[in-house]
Amino acid sequence: MRHVRLFVILAVLISISILPAGKGGSGRQSQAAGGSFVQIVVDGQPFTHVLTPGELAEEAGAALALLIDSHPAYQASVTTVPPRIFENDDVFIEVLTQSGGEIVSLAACENDGTYENSGVSIAGGRPRVEILKPTVLAGDGSFNIRFDMLIGPNVDETFSTTGATLSLLIEEIISTLEGLGFQVIETGTHLIVTKSGDSFNSVRVSSTDEQITETCVEITSTTASPGIPALQPGGLIVLIAGLLLTGILILRRKARA
Repeated sequence: MRHVRLFVILAVLISISILPAGKGGSGRQSQAAGGSFVQIVVDGQPFTHVLTPGELAEEAGAALALLIDSHPAYQASVTTVPPRIFENDDVFIEVLTQSGGEIVSLAACENDGTYENSGVSIAGGRPRVEILKPTVLAGDGSFNIRFDMLIGPNVDETFSTTGATLSLLIEEIISTLEGLGFQVIETGTHLIVTKSGDSFNSVRVSSTDEQITETCVEITSTTASPGIPALQPGGLIVLIAGLLLTGILILRRKARA
């Protein structure tokens, strides 16, 4: 039975070792108006950088990474932009637990009028996304939502704010997402989005409406607990294979006996 136990242990170790880091965006390469903030929230722990007038997104990103990295529970650094739904000039921070394990939830928020977007990415996916609802409209632009799905298809939907009211905009967002097979729950401040049988690798929201100055998105899990690595699909397959092999070998031993 020793070699069987070793196989099961190896399966679990492989499942955990393939976990990727979470990436949070600190915004686009624009100059801040000042007095506003960019924020990354790691497993419910907020890290906030107050912007100075003229500060670049890359400078704010470096400051946020240093702030997160100084926390005893996490490690962080400025990193490359995730593929597909993001722009090349987005600035991203990679975040892991101090022990190297993956985080469970990650949010990116900003409230500077010169910034356009917020985005987060966790390769391997999480089952739920939370999007901060706009609270005021100028009616002169658009609101865009992009999802990179684990299975797919991906989503890129733009909603015009011209002539719209807040209630009409939210209704259009909900009906469009539900028409694409998503489940949407509206709270007082957020839209909670899920999709049966699928997970979100990344989410990005952006707006060109002059009054939508605050954006915030989160990818999170409804089942895992912070600090406990969750099994990703590839690792889960290995683990299941190990458990099945264990059962087969045990049954053979009993049959021989």
